[in-house]
Amino acid sequence: MDASAKFYELTPPEKKFKKWMNVWGIYIGIVLIGTLLIAALGLKSTAYLGNPIFFALTIGGLSGTFYAIQTLRDGVRENAYFADILIGTTLLAAVIMAAFLRVTDDTLTQMALVIGLLVGVGSAALTWIFAVPIYDYRIGRGFISCEPVPFKPESQAALTPAQKRLGQWAVLIAAVGAIASGLIIALQLGSSEASSRIGNPLFVAGSGMALVMVMASGLFVRWRPRWRLMMGDMLVTVLVMGTLTLFVATAFDWTGDYSKTALWLLLGFTVVTIVVRLAAEQSVYSGLYIPFWLFRELEAFAEVIIEGPLAAEKQRDSDGITEVVTPQAVAMNVDRYLSRVHSPRKLSAMISLLFVTFLRPLWGLHLSMSRMGYLERRQFIEYVFRRGRGIYRPMIQIKQLIVLGYYSDPRTYSQVGFEPFPKRPRYQNLIAADIPITPAVGPETTLNVVREREHHCKICVIGSGAGGAVAAARLAQAFPGEVTILEAGSYLRASQFTQSEPDMIAALYKDGGMQISMELNMPVLQGACVGGSTVHNNGICFDLPDKVVANWKLIGASLDSTKLKESAQRVRQRLNIKPIPEAVIGPGSFKFAEGANLLKQNGLDQGRIKGGPAWFELNFDGCVGCGYCNIGCRYGKKMSMLETFIPDAEAHGATVIANCKALRLDIQDGRAVGLRCTLDDQHDFYVHADYFVVACGTIASSLLLLNSGLKGPVGKGLSFNIGAAVSAEFPQPVRGYDGVQMCGYLEADGYMLETLFNPPALFAMAMPGWFMEHFYNMQRYAYLANGGVMVPSSAIGEVRTPLPVVGRYLPGFSYSLEKDASTYQALKDGIRLMAEVYLAAGAMRVMPSTYVDLEFRAGDDSAKIAQMIDEKIQRAEDLYVASAHPQGGNAINRDPDKGVINENMRSHTLQNVWVTDASVFPTSVQVNPQLSIMTVADYAAGMMLAEINS
Repeated sequence: MDASAKFYELTPPEKKFKKWMNVWGIYIGIVLIGTLLIAALGLKSTAYLGNPIFFALTIGGLSGTFYAIQTLRDGVRENAYFADILIGTTLLAAVIMAAFLRVTDDTLTQMALVIGLLVGVGSAALTWIFAVPIYDYRIGRGFISCEPVPFKPESQAALTPAQKRLGQWAVLIAAVGAIASGLIIALQLGSSEASSRIGNPLFVAGSGMALVMVMASGLFVRWRPRWRLMMGDMLVTVLVMGTLTLFVATAFDWTGDYSKTALWLLLGFTVVTIVVRLAAEQSVYSGLYIPFWLFRELEAFAEVIIEGPLAAEKQRDSDGITEVVTPQAVAMNVDRYLSRVHSPRKLSAMISLLFVTFLRPLWGLHLSMSRMGYLERRQFIEYVFRRGRGIYRPMIQIKQLIVLGYYSDPRTYSQVGFEPFPKRPRYQNLIAADIPITPAVGPETTLNVVREREHHCKICVIGSGAGGAVAAARLAQAFPGEVTILEAGSYLRASQFTQSEPDMIAALYKDGGMQISMELNMPVLQGACVGGSTVHNNGICFDLPDKVVANWKLIGASLDSTKLKESAQRVRQRLNIKPIPEAVIGPGSFKFAEGANLLKQNGLDQGRIKGGPAWFELNFDGCVGCGYCNIGCRYGKKMSMLETFIPDAEAHGATVIANCKALRLDIQDGRAVGLRCTLDDQHDFYVHADYFVVACGTIASSLLLLNSGLKGPVGKGLSFNIGAAVSAEFPQPVRGYDGVQMCGYLEADGYMLETLFNPPALFAMAMPGWFMEHFYNMQRYAYLANGGVMVPSSAIGEVRTPLPVVGRYLPGFSYSLEKDASTYQALKDGIRLMAEVYLAAGAMRVMPSTYVDLEFRAGDDSAKIAQMIDEKIQRAEDLYVASAHPQGGNAINRDPDKGVINENMRSHTLQNVWVTDASVFPTSVQVNPQLSIMTVADYAAGMMLAEINS
């Protein structure tokens, strides 16, 4: 438990009260189940059931009591008024039983009534005894308000018409409950003959309890607006359970026809109550993308995850650190982000939210998140998470959505010490020097609107990223006007990049950045726009390593080294690749270089540093150092495919069709004769072509071939460059955001260390810690430097054939770090070296991105760091890892049983299909792969032209 835990503990009286609620809840649960079992097992005689209406109301009353007890268990502070209802309803039941004692002569009945009377009075008394100290203690501590969390929009100044209707309906319900309760008591105070006609006295007492519960909850709903949702839930619980019980009793002919009228009346009350209740809640949460009932859960989760000081501490606010964005606003930001993600897989985020907030609490006999008190919510989240990962991974996904919603809000920028680019001195200096910082908008030749449902071309290139754009440009030069490029994402120009993290993540990233492995253990970031990942990557350019090419040759993938180098040179020249200018290097990267050099000079690296530190070569031209590389360069300084090879292809007459998703190739006699697609996820679209180039990107290219019926090694041999982030806090502000995001690196055995710094939201998503620990870490944002360990994984991943119907909503690939021991160990080794680098540079503490509590402090030596890593990180799932470099799945190999394409880059199975993206790599290229992909794509286009021309 983190340092903030001491502020969030129940008081001793509250703990005692919860224990009593547990005991009482068990008792009520046993009585409820026992009552139903006795009726179901055949003791459904008139003597036992009496009037079925009373039996049904008793079940409703017991269910409502159980709900009220659960509400108190899950919110002992916020839900205190439920104790008053419990005491009142229990005492009324006792009064009814006492009245029956006056008129009954049956000894067995008298004994049952006495026991029930004692239990009822005792329960009410104990509840009052345990509750009184809580109120006194809370007032003494300043916790005066017993109100629940107000789940309603901040802007709501008055009740909505639907809420008013709920209040009016609740008054009617309360009146009916009061009248019915009075009649029951009056009957029992009358003659013994009248009393005996109404049936089993225990069920009559239970009915009184239910009716008072209906009356009380109705009054609360009418005159306590902030309690309408939860009291409405209790009212619905009583009515629904009573109606269901009466329905079963009538359906199985436990009673005569006289109960059917009561059933229809009760059913009518129940249906109207549910409809009015839901309409009232929906009116509060109108205009949302997320269902209103799920939005409230997201808001409740957000209140706990973004955790500053306590409310009492916030009033003093001596340190100026408190939440500046409300939970409701955070949830609205998340809702807005999800509404802009154009992917069926975003449904997984809502399923995760449903699991975390409803299903998992239900498994532990808890209410949903929004109905829990703040403390109980926090303790539940911590308990579930610290038990392990596995099925609890969805909780992490929801946490990341929430921190995205919080830290992407501009109101947090001054709090964490972030300056948007237009407010920085760097920007003002550019303006003063009259340096252009807006891109020129080039001619637009793409088909923005496709009216046809069929399209004909000579060559169809499927994908516009590093693999597709380079191949398309070379092919278009050879066949002007005969090349068509399809792209599943949108065609956005640099001038449309807003520098808003959630907006650009939704617009530029596949699945809105939520693509994740089937094991839910590794997010994989890829592009989903014209230009692909080159639009939002960091522009890092490494040549395809000779050792990798040599290794491929040994395993059956022999490529012409001379032609590869010629291709690399063509690409380098077009992209203007050169070392990063020192003027735009991020300040945190200088800390990294300083620490690495000190380790080497003093021999403290123990020979682990094999190369560097050095600065990257980038495909930037006139970079202004804004630091928004990963959400698109608004200033057009990144020589991505959007700025280079796509315009080159268009200049030679190529047509670009955006928002066009390829589904499958139609195959006849070993050739692809057409491509089935959808436009804007709405319209069917068919492409006729003589030749096809598959460059959808790793994972998607394999899925396309699998959907087209190809078998064998398709999808197998998936590998990644896997990254694990490491942050370091320095005594003085670093302002790592002010410059290029990735600047420097060093090479070690089996891995690389690279610098990286993100704007606040993306940074927060990888920041370790939960609750106040995470919140505090983000307050040090301006004092942090950040880097990452990058390890090439083994080729053990797999792209799998999607399931029918539901496959489009599920992750499409599998990879388990637990089964990749060498990669796991290299990640641990890299974290150790990165920690040593930052500590050598003067960091006060270093925080690797893990799911365990792990932090290194100034003075920790290499041996201690290694020991701490081994003690804390004991399994692969203790690490938070991600990848932006998936590779493989359609490997090159001369053997059709081992590879999908041959050494000429053509499919073994299809005579007119080539593959030109990273999916062709037999193994990871071990470096940032952008330039390697483009080199192989140019090489493949040359091989394709040679075959076509021959």
